[in-house]
Amino acid sequence: MNWEVIIKWLPKLAQGATLTLELVAIAVIAGLLLAIPLGIARSSRLWYVRSLPYAYIFFFRGTPLLTGATDLRRNPRPGRQTLPRPIG
Repeated sequence: MNWEVIIKWLPKLAQGATLTLELVAIAVIAGLLLAIPLGIARSSRLWYVRSLPYAYIFFFRGTPLLTGATDLRRNPRPGRQTLPRPIG
């Protein structure tokens, strides 16, 4: 193992780990902000209020948050193709 390479890239690795933790925190907070009202709406007696969370779940089921975020970062405006940015 070449320790010089690891030491050279250690700041970038730490920066990537920090970014990952920030994204996790944002995803958890966003999930809670969506889950609480949707959970309350699911227990409503009114069918149209109860149907909103089911529609949301049906639409987003199977789509991981990171996939959506990555697609948005690579192509922020639909219809406009962009090339992926190089890492580093």
